[in-house]
Amino acid sequence: MCYVLSLYSALLVRMQLAKSQSCSPNFLNFSTNQFGKPVSLTFPKIKFSLSHSHKKILLCTSTSQEIGCDIEFIQNNLQSMMPLDLFHSDECKFIFAENNEKIINKRFFETWTKKEAYFKRIGTGLTPETEHISTLSLPNSIFYSWEEDGYRCSINCENPEKTTKHYMEEEDVISFFKI
Repeated sequence: MCYVLSLYSALLVRMQLAKSQSCSPNFLNFSTNQFGKPVSLTFPKIKFSLSHSHKKILLCTSTSQEIGCDIEFIQNNLQSMMPLDLFHSDECKFIFAENNEKIINKRFFETWTKKEAYFKRIGTGLTPETEHISTLSLPNSIFYSWEEDGYRCSINCENPEKTTKHYMEEEDVISFFKI
């Protein structure tokens, strides 16, 4: 399923950029930065970030700022699987501040999606420095985080009002590309 979501993610970017710019998807050219973050060569002012998890894809776009997003399918009883070595000590304290499994789980996914969104925004993805940066105290960084249909989503940018978010379903891709 992960490979299918990756393919659909790439198609979603083409579909949304083609629609927003009134052009053919074949007209669009892409590349990646030195860390592998995809960028539009055809419309370099359009910034975008993609994430997929389980059965959903989230695409966020902006014409005025760098943006990062993450989506995660919410699972229960994750404490044994939490990659705590990727979290700043302040984030760990926040996650485990309450002795309540539901609150811990909620805070874990909120913090994790914010962390991923931040590193996608700056264009590096997760790096060895991940544990040294706390999403609880980043200057000039705004997070917009929400829960929807069993998923936790986060966007990181300077101004969330200047972003557009898109969700994709398989039927949308099939219809658009006439697959």
